[in-house]
Amino acid sequence: MQGLRFGQRRGADMLSVLAVNYVVAFLVSLSVFLIRLEGWDAPLGGLPLAMGAVNGVLFVWSIPFLLGGFGTADVGVTTATLRAASIIPVLVSWYAFGESMNQYRWIAVALLLPAMILIRPRDPTRPHLTLKTDLFLLVLFLNAGCIQTTHKLADINLDVSQQDFYKMVIFGIAAMILAGILLAKRRVPTVMAVGLGILVGIVNAGTVFSLLMALHRIPAVIFFPSVSSLTILINVIVSWRLW
Repeated sequence: MQGLRFGQRRGADMLSVLAVNYVVAFLVSLSVFLIRLEGWDAPLGGLPLAMGAVNGVLFVWSIPFLLGGFGTADVGVTTATLRAASIIPVLVSWYAFGESMNQYRWIAVALLLPAMILIRPRDPTRPHLTLKTDLFLLVLFLNAGCIQTTHKLADINLDVSQQDFYKMVIFGIAAMILAGILLAKRRVPTVMAVGLGILVGIVNAGTVFSLLMALHRIPAVIFFPSVSSLTILINVIVSWRLW
């Protein structure tokens, strides 16, 4: 988040940054997939391909709303909206997959929405959020919830090789879409865009890999609220100090 906001503030071509980001993330996930592949005849099936394609499209679909949120709200508000979307996979995991919820877990989940509302800018010297910005944030909220729920479905329904393939497809689809747009617009990435894209891509790939590893060991009803709260706190503090 902060890396993308840094590029936006420094005037980097965000299309180039994001295209490089997903190409790098694809190459990282491809390398992991090939290293851990148990023979070329390993059955992968169509499920990881379909799930990865859906999330790859959702990743790209969220970009204009993410950047719009950065520009019209701020990183803290946008991050809080994205992380509060973890309510969706938590509810799905509880209702559909039987993960247990006690009163403390419900309280933790319930606190995410007030956090998203309370950090909205209230300084009279700063512009208030408009209806357009709220719509951007709503789309981000629903989109992030769908992405995280698909990650949970991948953890339940896919084995290790299939999950590696799933991650590769996510980044591959996103890379193809953005690289295609970049070529169609005949833009040449600058050194700054390439450097920032490489950094963001490595972090992006590591985040998705870590998320799926964590979901395999920690129930979603615990993992998502905990990580969301910590991420909101860190990004709000960093945004306050930097931007």
